[in-house]
This record gives sequence, C-alpha cells and structure tokens, in this order.
Amino acid sequence: MTLRPSGQVVQPHEGFSLDLGYTRLRVVLTAQQTRGAFVLTEQPLEARALAGPAHTHAGEDGFIYVVNGRIGAQLGDETVEVDRGGVIVVPRGVKHTFWNPTDESAAVLELFSPPGLEDWFQELARLVDTDPPDIEAIVRSAHDHGTELDLESLPGLLERHGLHLPGL
Repeated sequence: MTLRPSGQVVQPHEGFSLDLGYTRLRVVLTAQQTRGAFVLTEQPLEARALAGPAHTHAGEDGFIYVVNGRIGAQLGDETVEVDRGGVIVVPRGVKHTFWNPTDESAAVLELFSPPGLEDWFQELARLVDTDPPDIEAIVRSAHDHGTELDLESLPGLLERHGLHLPGL
C-alpha cells in the first residue's frame, strides 16, 4: 500500500507482524506508505517484560509513544518512567532500551525517522527463527543496519528492574 492522495486506513489486522523470539512487533506503516518519512511499529509488552538489550541506532531518531500501561526506559545513563499518552524521544546515537515495569500489560507505538529499520526487523525475524538462534549473526545483522546491540546489558537490566525476556 502506498500513500494515496485521498488518504488511507490501516486496520488492526493489517501491516506485518514479526516474531523476534523475545517480543512481537507489528510494522504498521512502512517507508513506502509514508513517502519515505518514517516507519511506525506497534509493540505489546507483557508484565515486567524487557523490550530488548540496550542498543544505539546510528541513522534513526526514535519516538516511543505509550499507548497503554507504563513504560520504563534507559536513555544513556538516565532511567525514566512514562505513563499512557507520554512519549520517550530517543535521538540517534543514544544508547537506550525500554520495558514494562508493572504487573499489567503495556503497549507502545514506535516511530523511526528516517525509515529503514523495518528491513532489519524482517531480517531479525528470520535470524531468530533458528534453533538455537545464531547470536553472532544477529549482532552482525544489527551492525549492518546501523544498530549496535549491547548484549552485556541484559543481565543488569533484568536484575535491576525485576524483568524478563518473554519467550526465553
């Protein structure tokens, strides 16, 4: 679907969903649909779930809108929490991650500008669909798409905030 002059509607069942092993991600709007302006994703987070390891994006700014629940986030050395309706702004190059710090489910919309990360998300979904996943290939794929993963951040994040990675 491309952006039509008369507008368009994306229904809840549209877009494409990716199983990343530890989380699900739905790509709601692609670069093609936004005339190359941004990509929009939706990510539900179960109770006390970490969205992923701390990481940086070299080429994209991120905007995390809290659709429901409460979200905790690490932005560089700062830890914040944001309620429903709030936005976490992540400039490119800032190490970050986020999580659901509560016992209730939560969900976020993530806008990335410029677009491009949706290509990595699709590649990542293929890479985690092996048993066991090839961690070196995942890290290399992330790097090739301008994302640096800090896998060593996982144990500290999980322990410090009482979290888990869903599916693992």
